[in-house]
Amino acid sequence: MEERTNNLTFPTNFSTFTETNNCLVEFDGSTSMENLPVSMLHNVVNILSIPVATMANFFVLWAIKERPSLHTPSSVFLFILALSDFAIGVFVQPLVVIRSFGAAAHNYRLSCISNVLIFAVGTALASLSFACITEISFDRYLALVLHLRYNSIITVRRVIKYKIIASVAIFPITIYFWFSKEDWFKRTVLTVAITLAAICVTLIPISYYKIFMILRRHKRQIQNQNNVATCTQGFSDTDLSKYRKSVLAILYVLGAVALSYIPLGVCTWMQIVFQTKINQLVTSSAGLLVLLNSSINPLVYCWRMTEIRRFVVMKLRSILGVDRGRQVRSVGMITR
Repeated sequence: MEERTNNLTFPTNFSTFTETNNCLVEFDGSTSMENLPVSMLHNVVNILSIPVATMANFFVLWAIKERPSLHTPSSVFLFILALSDFAIGVFVQPLVVIRSFGAAAHNYRLSCISNVLIFAVGTALASLSFACITEISFDRYLALVLHLRYNSIITVRRVIKYKIIASVAIFPITIYFWFSKEDWFKRTVLTVAITLAAICVTLIPISYYKIFMILRRHKRQIQNQNNVATCTQGFSDTDLSKYRKSVLAILYVLGAVALSYIPLGVCTWMQIVFQTKINQLVTSSAGLLVLLNSSINPLVYCWRMTEIRRFVVMKLRSILGVDRGRQVRSVGMITR
């Protein structure tokens, strides 16, 4: 049996589906026409950023896999972060474009299905990315505090096992949250998620504060004691310099994530706390920033991380035939 509403035909189960607040799609002919130019602009930006997000993150994943120097615990977290960004470019961003075209064409079913998948999978990937950022920050703190014991306590194998368990827990729970009709389950998951988010938001600045305080103290010891601190503490000036560069690289990534997620976070917070309805253009623009972060992050890796940048440049030259062209020219000059 079918119901007919606003010249749209859809099955009764889809009507029930929206009553459970799972669809989250609103159709308003007047507003959709007013927002159409901005919506199309967002679609163009999304479509242009999809190949950047997929290819750039693919090269980052390839670099981490191939370079032995990047086979470290912190690189595992970076790998998961790049994998999450890659999945957003492959899956979530195309769905956003499909949802937008479906809404413009008043295709209720297409928009509804796309929207549910976006929220379910997108939330899981965003949670995984945010967790990785926190874990990288805390890992850098542990590397400085544990120092010589770090390699024996924090190993690549242990980090991989931990991330597999965490991912297995995050994805089913987050996806089921959007489909579940049980209020107690949703309240429990939401409470746990808010608690964990608060812990992460608190842990990140504390970790970096502790890191820079320790770095500052070691720098003063080295300057004042003529490298005596280097012998007693096991740190060299070169080690501290390399470590500082790695911390700054992660800080740039953290800054890119923060600038991308804060606008949407503020909109969501205002809607929940003040029960304020935010303009749809504002929320869609904030959501676009979150999606664009998947394209920005790999560019930051290549900019700040030498090993990744060298690998990507080498592979791009090989693919584009730049090195082959140089070899041919050099051989031609020798034969002449």
